Amino acid sequence: MKKAMSLCFAAFAMATLTACISIDYDGISDPPLPSGEKVTLYFSADQLPVKEYTVLGTLTASAGTTYSSAEVESKIRNFARDKGANGVLITDVDRIYAGMARSDQINNQASYRWIVDDSSGNSFRYFREDMLDYSKRSQPEKPVYDITIKAKLLRLPEAAK
Repeated sequence: MKKAMSLCFAAFAMATLTACISIDYDGISDPPLPSGEKVTLYFSADQLPVKEYTVLGTLTASAGTTYSSAEVESKIRNFARDKGANGVLITDVDRIYAGMARSDQINNQASYRWIVDDSSGNSFRYFREDMLDYSKRSQPEKPVYDITIKAKLLRLPEAAK
């Protein structure tokens, strides 16, 4: 029973650390833009090239500790393109304390008895053994943060691009 509880805790911890980029959206959709069309990120209303534009909606993007800002921005740009927006006005960026983790957990780096890429077909066994081993090891931990970005999806006039 104790092993099962340890395994469940380890699985929850790994799922939390590797959470995906999620986007909540409240708004309308225009026809999607072609994949090659540029979606510009603006970090202030003063950066907008025009004063009149259409706000399609607002989004909140949340990302776990394993994602870089470039990956989050790329996800937001692709989401905006799918909704027909050619501009994104970032209104708020917030880092939220998510706990403590070792560097090998954050970056999924190889460490003692940890196999980063296991294609043996028996990965559950490795996961179980390695996570139980992790729970017994001590290693310096550092704070980890989730990121939350709030933004408005914009449709700028063609002349403004």
